[in-house]
Amino acid sequence: NGIGLDSICVNASTDKCGHGIFGGGWTGYGNDGEYSMIVPEGDIYLFANTGCQPDGTEYASQHWTSAGGVHWCDDAEAMTVTAGSETKIDFKLERLKQISGHVYHQDGITPLANAALYAFPVSQGLPGAGTVAGPDGSYRIEGLLPGSYVVRAVADWYSMQTLEVELVQHDLASGIDFSLVPYPYLLISVKEAVAGP
Repeated sequence: NGIGLDSICVNASTDKCGHGIFGGGWTGYGNDGEYSMIVPEGDIYLFANTGCQPDGTEYASQHWTSAGGVHWCDDAEAMTVTAGSETKIDFKLERLKQISGHVYHQDGITPLANAALYAFPVSQGLPGAGTVAGPDGSYRIEGLLPGSYVVRAVADWYSMQTLEVELVQHDLASGIDFSLVPYPYLLISVKEAVAGP
C-alpha cells in the first residue's frame, strides 16, 4: 500500500545503530521505491532514511523490525541472511508533520517577534523540535512524528503559554496561535540624596 518513494537511502549494518555499516544504496529516481543490495551471510540491521533526498526532511527514518519499522535504533531487529536467499523487505515511511501559527501580544493582534517555541512530545519515544517566531510572529515547527505534543511559547518579559496539539492524520496543524501576557513590572529610580537646608 502507498506509493513507492524515490531517493530513499537504505543502509545495512552489523549493529543496531549503524556503526558497522557495510552496505547501502538508494532507491533512485523512477524506480517506484524499489532497490536491491548484496549483503554477506549472517545477522544484519537495515535502516531506511531520507539522507539521499535533496531536502532530506520529508519522511521519518526507520529501522527494520519483523513487525514493521521503528524510529529508534535501540528497538531495531536483526535479520538473518543465508547464502542463496532472496528476501523482500518493505519499509513504510511516515511523512513528517508540522505545527504552525502565530505568536501575538496579549491583544491577540500585535505580532510578537523572536518568541521561542518548542514542541515537547507527550507520546513516549517521539523527538521534539523547536523554532523562533519571525518578525510577523509566525512560526513553523517541522520534522515531527505523529503523536501528541505540548507546544510551549516563551518570550522575554512575557509569561509562558502552552497548548496541547495532536498530530495524527494531517501533515500540518495550522492556526496554533499564542497570545502572551507581559509580566507586571515596576519602574524604580534610585538617586543620590541631595543635602538640603
